[in-house]
Amino acid sequence: MTKTKRNNLVGRQQPLLLLQLLLLLLPQSCFSAAPLSSFVVRTHVGVASSSAVHRVVTLNAKRNKRKRVSNSKTKSKAAQQSQPQQQSSLATQNPPATLAGIEEDHRFEQFFYSDAAANQIYQVVDLYDRPLLLCNPTLAVMAEKKSKEYKLLDRDTRFNFLDGFQEFSLTEPHLVTDYDFDAVFIDPPFANVTPDQVARCLRLMGANQVPLWVAYNSRREEKLLGALNKLDCPDLEPKWQLSYKEGVSSNTQDSIWLYGPVNA
Repeated sequence: MTKTKRNNLVGRQQPLLLLQLLLLLLPQSCFSAAPLSSFVVRTHVGVASSSAVHRVVTLNAKRNKRKRVSNSKTKSKAAQQSQPQQQSSLATQNPPATLAGIEEDHRFEQFFYSDAAANQIYQVVDLYDRPLLLCNPTLAVMAEKKSKEYKLLDRDTRFNFLDGFQEFSLTEPHLVTDYDFDAVFIDPPFANVTPDQVARCLRLMGANQVPLWVAYNSRREEKLLGALNKLDCPDLEPKWQLSYKEGVSSNTQDSIWLYGPVNA
């Protein structure tokens, strides 16, 4: 073989060597979607041209970009599906009412008494020396204004500006030992906490032997009385109809009653 022919052969092999080196350097994941044999490389006398190298690089870059975009969309969709759904009820269709500048939190079935209902119930509160107000911030605000001794147990820490406030959960109750109360006024959620859970809460906090006053949905009266009348406190009976502020639907408003000790 002459020197000229040998130089021509070496020159033709350079693109092929470049392609082989490039394929060795690229990660194997670049070829997971298709076998290497599927790539069509134009040749001249069995030798790959440099344009083939460019096409291989471009193809792999596009494939990796599509993969990144697909993974990003999958993660975004999964994150959206993992977000908790907000609880809703008929009352949540109405705008929240306010108490002392604080809006009702309808996610937790928090609703405030109307002014007329609050004044009516407070007359009963005032009959006791040391009332315990359970989930009853409306009555606590009134008691604070009148400098009356009280304790408010509530999950909503936005009411911690009240002197008698203490954070509390109906579903994770504890024994109340720092306040010697003589009556309990409770306005529990109607859907998220059952009457049996309310009864259990009162037992565990040591509030099952004093007069009990409950604002509740009369449509569930049977379950309410069935659970609470098993306690050691005086049996309950319906007293009078109550009303909440505009946050509650009119359909629900018609069924809210105050329950209290029989013959009280």
